[in-house]
Amino acid sequence: MTGAVYTKRDFALSNNPQVAPEIVEAAIKLQYKKNLIGKNLLGFQSIPVSTVSTNEEGETEGDVNWLSESGSLPKLDFTFTRGTKRVRPYGGYFEVTEEQVEDGLEDEVRTMAKNLAYTMAYFEDLMVWNDITTAPGVLAVDAKKPWDVSSGTDAGDPLYDIQAAIRKISGATKRQKPDVIIMSELTFGYLTGFDVIKNRLYNTQGKDGYAVTGEVPTLLGKRVIIDDAVDPLDVGQLVVMKAKDVGVWQERYPLRTRSIEGALLGKDNIAYKLTAKAKGEPNIKHPELACLIQGIYTEGT
Repeated sequence: MTGAVYTKRDFALSNNPQVAPEIVEAAIKLQYKKNLIGKNLLGFQSIPVSTVSTNEEGETEGDVNWLSESGSLPKLDFTFTRGTKRVRPYGGYFEVTEEQVEDGLEDEVRTMAKNLAYTMAYFEDLMVWNDITTAPGVLAVDAKKPWDVSSGTDAGDPLYDIQAAIRKISGATKRQKPDVIIMSELTFGYLTGFDVIKNRLYNTQGKDGYAVTGEVPTLLGKRVIIDDAVDPLDVGQLVVMKAKDVGVWQERYPLRTRSIEGALLGKDNIAYKLTAKAKGEPNIKHPELACLIQGIYTEGT
């Protein structure tokens, strides 16, 4: 509202408060937090400026050993690759029309808010998994056989492949163990074709079972997370890693929302424009704590 002069938009918003900008902004932030996946698997660092230093761990030379007769201990040499990185802003916006406000088209406005929130979270997930899977020093193993064949002599062996990834991380990090497996819905669908996995999913009885809750149980003691952003092109890969320790999310500022009246933009048919923006990026400091499993789909599928 502007002073004592009430506009048609003011009356419309008072009759349909669910499409008011402040309500829609709050809904975007709430929905956004519910959709976060990859970002929540990293550590967190608030940064005061947009240009930050990166510090990636390299190979460690030397090892712990017994105290020598001369009273000396072996030296361990740690190498780091240092650089700088510009943290960039990202976001999007949508416009709510006068008609949507006047007619109280709450479902349409809620859908736009939900889709913007989901897109923001998915964009961040894509950043996280792209930076992990392409990081110099990230580990990788090839699947023994593709997972899209679950029976016969050509059947895959998911448990063997996951154990191979676990061993790869352990061998590269002095026995550190990963604690999470991230795969796409398509990969999870293939995984459930194996009897050993199917039994694990559906033979867990009671109200906490997968058939009731849809919650995926642990696999080889590792938490299983479904996120299509880990393999957006369906090339046939997943990630086994140690959450929180593999890297950090460096954030200049979190999700911000802002609404501007359409009249101020010279758009009389627009009630308001709503913008969502954030500024942050992943920094993968310890890529050796992540291992890709590749080749889990048959070529050409």
